[in-house]
Formats: sequence, C-alpha cells, structure tokens
Amino acid sequence: MNCILSKNLELFQLRFPQLFDALNLEKYCENDEGIMPAGCTLVTTKINSPSVKDNGILLHSLYDPIKESEKLLNSVDTEKDALVFYGFGLGYSLDLAAKKFPKKIIVLIEPDINYFLLALNFYDWSKIFAHQNLICLINASSKDVVSVEEKIGIDNCHFISLQNHKAHNLPYFSAVEELTKRNREKKQINENTLEKFSKLW
Repeated sequence: MNCILSKNLELFQLRFPQLFDALNLEKYCENDEGIMPAGCTLVTTKINSPSVKDNGILLHSLYDPIKESEKLLNSVDTEKDALVFYGFGLGYSLDLAAKKFPKKIIVLIEPDINYFLLALNFYDWSKIFAHQNLICLINASSKDVVSVEEKIGIDNCHFISLQNHKAHNLPYFSAVEELTKRNREKKQINENTLEKFSKLW
C-alpha cells in the first residue's frame, strides 16, 4: 500500500472510527484491492499533480486542478453555512474548501467506496480530515443524504455538483438531487401556505 493511502486511512479511522468499521475498510489496510475502479487510469497534469480518467472522462483539469478548484469555490455563496459536494474526484476542491472555509459545514457524498478509496490513494486528505465540521456520507442511501441536508437546512446549503464527479453513478446522484429539489419545493409551498393563511388564525 502506498504511503498516501496508508496515512489517509489512518486519519479517517481516527476521525470516523464507526464509519471506518461499517465500511469494512480494515481490509484495505492490507492491500490495494479495489483501489482503482474498472475503467479508471491515472494521468499526470501539467503541474505534475495527479488526475484520473474515468472511462474517458477526466475528473480534473489536465493543466491545473488547483486553479480549477479555486475558480469553482469562488462562486460559493458565503452566506450559507454548509457546502455539500455531490462527488469530489480526488479531493482538490474539498482540500481548498477546508482551508478557505474553516467554519462552514462540509458534507461530502460518495456512494461507491472504491471511488472514495481512489481519492485517498492519490491525494493527501490530512487537511480535509482535520476540518472541524466535516460530514462524510460514504455509501449512504439517498434518503439518508437528504435527511442530513434537512437537518442542516436545505436552503442553508450551497451545492457543488460537477458532472464529471457524478458520472460513475448518475442514477444515485440524480435521485439525491431530485429528492433535494422535491423537499425544497415542499418546504417553500408550506411556507407560502403559512404566510397566506396566517392572518386568518
């Protein structure tokens, strides 16, 4: 096992011991089984940092993934208390978000354990796991994801949803986004109804 993966797994186990056990990640401490999902190949960017091509789809820029992440996070609504990542590639944007927004809640969502391990295998997650308000939803059901969003407050979340980070499991991410949209609309309808009839009560 490479040193990056070993260090990341150790930090993950320290930070989220119950989730580590639930995901049965102990076996990955012994070998690299399943680390590179089928169809994925490692590529090197122009700044000599890693990226991955997943069935022909690049997870990050071939030029500068860090600048790419900076541009993405410049559009974050700073008034909202939470950043919700629907997929995250190798973790460049998560790492930058952890540094840039130390007080915000950061929620990362990945339904496939192997894609989570793919990120841990090639990118240093020490700053991410050190973030005080990190929520890891790995292999969580769509209903559980939306339940967490509701507890935070869906309208209080800024969602980061990149097609290339969701392409490996579009049905799952589409279901999560549809449930999120439906719950937001339901909340809006309830608020509008309350406002309309509140003076009658």
